[in-house]
Amino acid sequence: MILQSFNLVLIKSLAVQFVEYSVLMAAFFIFFVLMNNLIDKINKTKDSKAKVLSN
Repeated sequence: MILQSFNLVLIKSLAVQFVEYSVLMAAFFIFFVLMNNLIDKINKTKDSKAKVLSN
């Protein structure tokens, strides 16, 4: 009985850790994508400014 409850607690803690890890990974991924979009926008504005200056 004690062993069963211990296994249940272990499984729950593993599940919680897995969920926390997944959320962390998702947050990093979203941050990475947003940063990439931001960098692309900055590069595009630089390119358009360069085109305007060259013209």
